[in-house]
Amino acid sequence: MALYRTKPETVEATQFTGNTNDPFDGGAPKWVWAALGSGKLRFTPHGVEIAYAGMVENVSPTDWIVLHNDGIIRACEDKVFRSYYTRSRLANGTRDKWHADPRVSV
Repeated sequence: MALYRTKPETVEATQFTGNTNDPFDGGAPKWVWAALGSGKLRFTPHGVEIAYAGMVENVSPTDWIVLHNDGIIRACEDKVFRSYYTRSRLANGTRDKWHADPRVSV
């Protein structure tokens, strides 16, 4: 058996609230609106669906929608997201980003 450690990466993420008036905590970033427009993301009666690689992933209220560096959008449960990522800011301090914690092993 081998041991593996995650690669540190910085991602953009937003939390889905499930609220019809304000579906994303703090508002949706531009990439979310672009993904909704392109069909990669779509609202459903139960939340949001993410379409990628011929599959569909469901996003439930409190889940995070994560944009990875390779352009893939994935869902992540809140508990997993908060254990894996820490909040940081860009150099100009204007926008939050999330960093993978290199101490977390998967």
